[in-house]
Amino acid sequence: MRWWTPPRRRWSAVLAVIMMVPMAAMLMAPNDLLSDKRRLVAMPYVLTAAIEESGSTVGMADSHIWELTTPAGQPDYAAMDEHLEAMQQLGIDTVRVIIPWRGNEPWGPPGTVASPIEQSYWARSDYIINRAPERGMAVLGVLNHAPEWGSAFPEPWATIGFEEAPDPELYAEYAARVVERYGDKVGAYEIWNEPNAVTGWAPNIDAALYTEVLKAAYTAIKNVNGDDPNDPLVVAGVLGAVVTTPLLTLDPRAFVATMYASGAQGYFDALSFHPYHYSLPFSEGEVTNSEPWKINSPLEQVIAIRQLMLANGDADLRIWATEYGLPTFGLNGVTEDQQRDYIKDFLDAWAKLEDEDGTNYAGPAFLYTLRDAYLNGELTEATSLGLFKYDILTGEWIAKEAAKWLKDFLADPTNPTDPPPASGGPSNLGEAIAQAMQAFFEQIRATVQLFQQQVEGLVNSVNAMMRAVAQAIASIFNPRSAVAPALAPEVQDAVAAGARTAASALAAETQEPTADVVGGEESADASKTAVETVESEPVVVETAPTVEVEPVSAPEVTSPVEVPASEQEAVAVEGSAADEESNPGAMPTEVDSVTDETREDETGTGTADPVVATDDDTDLADEAATKSRQPDVRVGIVARPGGTGDDDGDVDDAKDSAPSTETADDTDDSADTSSADSSSES
Repeated sequence: MRWWTPPRRRWSAVLAVIMMVPMAAMLMAPNDLLSDKRRLVAMPYVLTAAIEESGSTVGMADSHIWELTTPAGQPDYAAMDEHLEAMQQLGIDTVRVIIPWRGNEPWGPPGTVASPIEQSYWARSDYIINRAPERGMAVLGVLNHAPEWGSAFPEPWATIGFEEAPDPELYAEYAARVVERYGDKVGAYEIWNEPNAVTGWAPNIDAALYTEVLKAAYTAIKNVNGDDPNDPLVVAGVLGAVVTTPLLTLDPRAFVATMYASGAQGYFDALSFHPYHYSLPFSEGEVTNSEPWKINSPLEQVIAIRQLMLANGDADLRIWATEYGLPTFGLNGVTEDQQRDYIKDFLDAWAKLEDEDGTNYAGPAFLYTLRDAYLNGELTEATSLGLFKYDILTGEWIAKEAAKWLKDFLADPTNPTDPPPASGGPSNLGEAIAQAMQAFFEQIRATVQLFQQQVEGLVNSVNAMMRAVAQAIASIFNPRSAVAPALAPEVQDAVAAGARTAASALAAETQEPTADVVGGEESADASKTAVETVESEPVVVETAPTVEVEPVSAPEVTSPVEVPASEQEAVAVEGSAADEESNPGAMPTEVDSVTDETREDETGTGTADPVVATDDDTDLADEAATKSRQPDVRVGIVARPGGTGDDDGDVDDAKDSAPSTETADDTDDSADTSSADSSSES
């Protein structure tokens, strides 16, 4: 009897086939996992343009991109792509751009003019908002620049370079139209830009009115998609790092306190701040007994704002830095090396901001801006904050030192370059007096420079006046004076030396020659030091009349943070960047080559925009019903930034800080207003 019969062979073959099927599947599985094939799977809906809310997120604030224009006056889409490409080459994947109301709807709400005309005005915003997500970039949109027909007041403030406070209801309707138009392509929206300066919120700074606008806009934005938890974020405040100067600026701490007192809690997902300062590294802003003037530094301001958030139940929200940069041109200009060092210091210190319990509250940081811009073919201080400069000889955009460093940093953010050496304090009384005087003069001068573009030559006149004051102080304590015998010799020498140092620094910073009054005679050499002046002839100074100004008061708010009375005096704008941001209505234009043709500016303050009367005072009684999720309350002390750390709160106590090598004053830079019919970021 044979064992291997035909029937058995057939059954064996069937069995072998059955066994090989699962084996083949097992053998092919690894190959399938390594293939490039993509499978469609069910996943929760997530914003494609969502912004990573981390202090280590570095973005680019580029409002110039909206205004790029060809010589023929059409949107320069190729140049817009070049900007986005340049950002990506640096390693930037998050961009802040303006979505200007005045630029997109200059004539009125939808239906005011023919549809093709209306759509042509939206073309710039449409292109940017579509192209950025296609490149995988997250977008933060700034809803700013009210047209005349959308203003809360009848006066045409935009025609003189100011941003007009918007009507709350009309602004909310515009915000809703933007969200409907762009859907999930925009991850977050900022409500206005720097409303704590009159140039950004004319005719009067009004935190309570801003809160009305915020509440209306928040409600409208969140209602577009119903109860969708993936609604875009709403970022409020957008405040400049200034101190209170009556009629001109309001300290961000007082502004936020008034916001909370007016019911802002629950109507924003984050607060934003612009910690500009051109002569003090961000990490060195902590106030000390020997440096009390630092109470108004951007670091102290952001810490106080955080304390207000804790006291009002917003411990789960973060603070975003949506603009930071330094100019490399003009009176406040720094060297490219200093620009790099300050940016490096800022990004490192900002990411480490945390509460006493280790909670990190730093949100994304945006650098302002990609490229220098040109106003009527000329570079100005307000337009020189770019990380790239234009080479007129080669016609190419050249990376500044900050751009070179940033590219390496973003390529490997865990291994930044060695920190700069720690700065030392003043070594003697004379140096301390010099530093104190320079800080005081810088604050006075910065307030005047708020309008430096509008009043040509005023800044240098103020510099000359302050230099004369410093010289006079030095003369008072000179051994030949009547006051000198009443003081100890070492005190005389220290005060005189400190005053001379401050005067010398002021003289060196004044670019235009200004005559010095010496012994009744004018000296044409503005750079002549105060030391030579004091030792040769007595200084003659005329006393200026004293002007009393009523301080601006904010509503009282129950909070562990109180704004010192000294901050309510007419002192300094601590460095809110003007370009488009801090002086929203006077934005320059950018060109890709130096020609007589200029770009349309971003202000949209042209005379072509008509003034349309509207019924503006609309009640928003139903807003409270749509408040956002309110986090648990956690009140506590806000800690200073540590040496190293991340969002998990790991901190190295050893902190190195960069030296302040520049004595340039902090300013709210302002650019001249052009007549083109377009908008710029406030």
